[in-house]
Amino acid sequence: PKDHPLGTKRPCLDTGYYATFNRPNVRLIDLRSRPIETITTTGIALQDEAMDFDAIVYAEQQARKWLPGSDLFKRTRQPSGDVESEALERPVHLAITYAEDGTIATYRDGESYGKGYPSDGPYPFKKEQSQILVGCRHGEGGEGRLLRGRVLEARLYDRALSGAEVKASSSTLEYRPSPEEVLAALEPAGREAYTRLITERESVEAALSELRLEAGASASDPWADLAHAVFNLKEFIYLR
Repeated sequence: PKDHPLGTKRPCLDTGYYATFNRPNVRLIDLRSRPIETITTTGIALQDEAMDFDAIVYAEQQARKWLPGSDLFKRTRQPSGDVESEALERPVHLAITYAEDGTIATYRDGESYGKGYPSDGPYPFKKEQSQILVGCRHGEGGEGRLLRGRVLEARLYDRALSGAEVKASSSTLEYRPSPEEVLAALEPAGREAYTRLITERESVEAALSELRLEAGASASDPWADLAHAVFNLKEFIYLR
């Protein structure tokens, strides 16, 4: 790797993985130097090239479905819940419980999401040797580690909540109007100010992203990265 020490990020160890790079129909593209501009009706457009594809694979197990996470997927199974269709429009209350007998259950907006299942858990987290992370894959935040989305509120309990307790917790989720609803409720002057502020925010976020790309690996401590990769076993939530 060119942007981090070997072993500080999860390597792919599948048989034949590297041999695939040598196939005549395979090209490797560095997205840091040639980032994706947009997904088009026929494929993918980079800053300097457009490419057509029959299909684009996003490496999902099941598209737009919630699933509990665990270190190296040891205790992860698909709850077989419904496809998520509302998370981009409004806040969604998601809860995952890890019971003392190892049962893992998922809830969406206070209702069971798919089916719970047994695991070999619970997993012990030692005092002063564990981290609680929200919106981050592992360790300290940085390029490629952050959640692409918004976490409005997060809670951690010292026991597994019952279904009734999860439902009661979900009822406290404050309703937040969508950007379209906000614009519709504003006067013309307010709409103009709102649009201007959104544009300014997007400009600042783009500049921050460029600074992170320029900083590269120098912005992090490689030994800290290695320690996190080796020792930071955790439970977390995936949106697939």
